[in-house]
Amino acid sequence: MAYESELKKVKIAVSRLIRDEAFFGLLAVQKEHIIDNTKGTAWTDGTRYGYNPEFVNSLPMPQLIGLVAHEVLHNAWLHHLRIGERNPELVNIAGDYCINFELIKAGFKLPPGGLYKKELGGKTMDEVYAILEQVKAEQEKDGKSGKSGKDGKSGKDGKSGKDGKDGKDGKSGKSGENQRSITDPQEYPDFTDKKKTPGKSCGVVLPAKNKEGKPLSEAEKKAAENETKIQVQQAVTASNKAGKLPAGIQRMVDELINPVMNWAELLQKFMSDCSMNDYTYSRPDRRMMEMGVISPSITGDNLGEIVVVVDTSGSIGQKELTKFATELSSILDQFTVTVHLLYVDTIVAGYEELTNNDLPLQLEPKGGGGTSFESVQPFLEEKGICPKAILYFTDMYVYRWGDEPDVPVMAISVSPEWPEPPEWVDVKYMDA
Repeated sequence: MAYESELKKVKIAVSRLIRDEAFFGLLAVQKEHIIDNTKGTAWTDGTRYGYNPEFVNSLPMPQLIGLVAHEVLHNAWLHHLRIGERNPELVNIAGDYCINFELIKAGFKLPPGGLYKKELGGKTMDEVYAILEQVKAEQEKDGKSGKSGKDGKSGKDGKSGKDGKDGKDGKSGKSGENQRSITDPQEYPDFTDKKKTPGKSCGVVLPAKNKEGKPLSEAEKKAAENETKIQVQQAVTASNKAGKLPAGIQRMVDELINPVMNWAELLQKFMSDCSMNDYTYSRPDRRMMEMGVISPSITGDNLGEIVVVVDTSGSIGQKELTKFATELSSILDQFTVTVHLLYVDTIVAGYEELTNNDLPLQLEPKGGGGTSFESVQPFLEEKGICPKAILYFTDMYVYRWGDEPDVPVMAISVSPEWPEPPEWVDVKYMDA
């Protein structure tokens, strides 16, 4: 196998992240890692992580771990989906500034030559992008890249200064840009120098494409975004249990994912036998086993079995179904639970049994007629399903609810107003 030793080194870096930094490790194993000698350092397009073999060999393990974490955050913060019509180089640079600041603050070691400005710390990628656009415009207006001086900035002729930064031939001097520490004082990149790629030591993020190699449609982008958010939620849960999620990363995640509902609080009234979360090796995480790593899965908060009924009547569109999938994934992520998922319009049109091993979740609705839940109870009795609770995702325009079950019932409504349901149905509104 070509580049076997380099790929093994990358996998070791991933396994160290799993062991020491659960958030990054869990996200790292969600995507394929490959060795690619066609690009200079590293890259990601949202589906894979690519690494140049020579670059991998040049890095000590702590810096390679930092590089993997860097690429992981590009994906977690959806940079591959947010390039759009913007300048790809500026998007990459803005993303690097945000990511590197948080990683360094969290104690990671990064390859030398990366982009870092302390004054940009805590800003969003969009905010940094706007600053870079202004810097670029000012540089182009001046029509020059800066004056040569003691600090080694390149002059008009591109020759290197005293510190040996890139000269006219593009080769580095004695110290070279890629030899400096990433936290050394830096000026903004020279955007007028088309021969240089600022921050390339931490790789690049590429626009997401579909299996045919074409740019994603809006629907494909939304699906990819939802899948990534689900994976990030899983990683946050695991990391919080281990007490390992850096504050800066938590803040950025909070901005990315704003849970509509606090499931732990909403389901508390239904479940009284929840236990504290813990880790177990009796059921190793199957995704990590594929990486050759035996890692524990999360157990606890055991809800047993619940029934989730998804309204697939004609009044429920893709927007609502996407929201249903996000919230159901939150349940599967936060609790040890078996979910009996029913797709219902006027009949039970589809059935699935789900656990957290089925994440990331994508609903495949069946049905499309009117809305009547009368068929739910007979179906559960026929299947011998005895849940602790029944949860309905619906617009609440239900013709018949059927008989009252022996367990609590909650209905999550995507409509701000609804016809009065039976008194045994506890209704909560969810803004879709």
